[in-house]
Amino acid sequence: MKQYKFTMPIEVRETGRLTQTPEYIVKGFASTPNIPDIYKVIQHKDGKFEGLKSIFTKNAIESMNKQAKSKKIFIDAEHRTALAFNIDNILKQKGIDDETRKYILQQVEIGDLPLAKVKEIYIDDETGKLVADTRLNPSFKLQGQAHSSYFDAVWSSLQEKFLDGMSINMNPTDFIEENGQLKINDQDLYGISYTGGAATPENSIFEVAMRATMEYRETIEQGG
Repeated sequence: MKQYKFTMPIEVRETGRLTQTPEYIVKGFASTPNIPDIYKVIQHKDGKFEGLKSIFTKNAIESMNKQAKSKKIFIDAEHRTALAFNIDNILKQKGIDDETRKYILQQVEIGDLPLAKVKEIYIDDETGKLVADTRLNPSFKLQGQAHSSYFDAVWSSLQEKFLDGMSINMNPTDFIEENGQLKINDQDLYGISYTGGAATPENSIFEVAMRATMEYRETIEQGG
């Protein structure tokens, strides 16, 4: 009599082991309500300097929180991605051909893969500040030596506090006047940058850490 053995599909469960890819953690305050941010300094003809300030209302901070959770925003170092966006728009306005525009942008952008991502954004209950919990992308290094060197330089700069603040990239869409001050009440948020010396000391990075992630996997072969 013939005998038949039936092998069920392999079931994958979870058991602990350390992965070879570490997790690069960067947390900081991305924005603070009702604190002036000096986003640009200009020099007048008389030689005097003036700091241009942006002040966010509580509503603006809450709007950033909602936007960060509902749409994709970028994370970069020293506004590199925002700079590339601006240059691309200028080149398009000037009618520069696609091939030349692509070449110019390649000199500005370090790579196609994102350097980092937002893991979580939330408003701190005690201070009302917008907290950004971000992660650097280890796969960014795999694009080549230049990308690996750039990644290591950014990570080292974060560890040594040369990059010690966070700065938002946004376009204001609504203003209100309170106590004689013009404040941003809403905006279109599109990114957060790690910076050296943020617009205000309030927007500081408070955690830079690396840890090995735990991968769980258990294989059970069921037969009958």
